[in-house]
Amino acid sequence: MNRRTFVKTSTLGAVALVTSCQADQTAGFIDTHTHFYDPTRPEGVPWPNKKSPLYRKVLPKDFLEVASPFGVTKTVVVEASNRLEDNQWILDLAKENESIVGFVGNVDPTIDNWKTHISRFAKDKNFKGIRLKKSINKLSDSSIINSFKLMKDLNLCLDLNGGVKALNAAVEISKNIPDMRLVVEHLPGRESFEPSAAFKEALLQVKELPNVYVKISSVLVKVAGKFITDPAKYTKSLDLLWNTFGEDRVIYGSNWPVSDLYNGEYKDVFNVVNTYFSEKGVDTRNKYFYKNAIKAYRLFKN
Repeated sequence: MNRRTFVKTSTLGAVALVTSCQADQTAGFIDTHTHFYDPTRPEGVPWPNKKSPLYRKVLPKDFLEVASPFGVTKTVVVEASNRLEDNQWILDLAKENESIVGFVGNVDPTIDNWKTHISRFAKDKNFKGIRLKKSINKLSDSSIINSFKLMKDLNLCLDLNGGVKALNAAVEISKNIPDMRLVVEHLPGRESFEPSAAFKEALLQVKELPNVYVKISSVLVKVAGKFITDPAKYTKSLDLLWNTFGEDRVIYGSNWPVSDLYNGEYKDVFNVVNTYFSEKGVDTRNKYFYKNAIKAYRLFKN
């Protein structure tokens, strides 16, 4: 099968499977990791910077243009801006765009009046949790752990930016709050071709934690200036994640539009994981592309 035929077949397969699942509220696959921003706003954006090729208006309609041909019609947005009120900007955007079904904010527990801010945002049904950034290095601080306990009480989830550090953080947080829902982002990441011993060991530690999900949202890598798009090249690392977490704890994310720089075009990002999970059968494929996301982020619930 040549590449053009493969892409066409994968696209049609995605649409067919989505059509067969219209009884579900999603009516489409869910990409659990996108970023939206608008540099033309009067206040501009703190990220990306003006010299970056990512510096352009990126909104839900732009996402749907690249994702919907593959049956991906919903998204969970992850906030990259460190400006507090940019969280509200995304929540307001979600009110106008039904493609946004969840939002993971950037509200670091170390900021002043964190409890007030997190409680305010949590009143919005689309606010599903926060992404842990600098506080990932402060897990020995009891006040940080207490902040996570409040999040759990508010039925919020915690995203951890990928790699060994995030996996180890998931273990540490789970020791203190066993029933806290955690999502480790951007796996396999740097471990795509030759998973390291440290990565394998960290995965084993997380394997026994049922409330930890992994977001397979960073797979493709660049070699000699070109993205490797052959799905077979990633079987080893994807097998490692599959054998560790099984069909109920893996979820789909693209990291679009950042993926354009670091992982390749959306069609290639989708095709690699689609090829892998299609071989597991329709039920497993649907769990990866949307059903597990609903569980991890408590989507479609007020």
